[in-house]
Amino acid sequence: MFPPADLLYPFYTIFSFFSFLLPIIPLTWHLQAWNSGTCFYMVWASLIGLIDFVNSIIWAGTVLDIAPIWCDFSTHVLLAGTFAIPLSSLCIIRRLYLISSAKSALTRIEKRRAVIFDTTLCLIIPLVLTALQYIVQGHRYCIYEEIGCMPYVYRTLAAQFLVTAPPF
Repeated sequence: MFPPADLLYPFYTIFSFFSFLLPIIPLTWHLQAWNSGTCFYMVWASLIGLIDFVNSIIWAGTVLDIAPIWCDFSTHVLLAGTFAIPLSSLCIIRRLYLISSAKSALTRIEKRRAVIFDTTLCLIIPLVLTALQYIVQGHRYCIYEEIGCMPYVYRTLAAQFLVTAPPF
């Protein structure tokens, strides 16, 4: 009997499943407290973990394009997540600043404005930046064995401004 090609393969799948599951656990607590930046962070991190988990199962030992619709969907979510997670961190820091600098507790209207601002920052802007990726997209996606579909962007000056620079 031959040993498996990659002895570390199941660990990537197991850890990506935990990276999907663990951020969801405290989600209900933060939803009740209106911590929208934290909720967006948990949802985006969990989505990326779920995509990595599914990709590692589908493309275990192969690079064949067996799920092109999944690849189209997952690469766009992964790309939006690279924009959304830093923006979610920004929302968390902004919320902490508002709490620490307020002389009184935040009113319901201020919380609602913060949720609208966070939704715009963590959901709408990543979707717009993902749509701008079509300008510098070399081809739809690349498939890596054991990892799955990943977005592909030509390395040009336009790509630096549209894809690489926004997370910074």
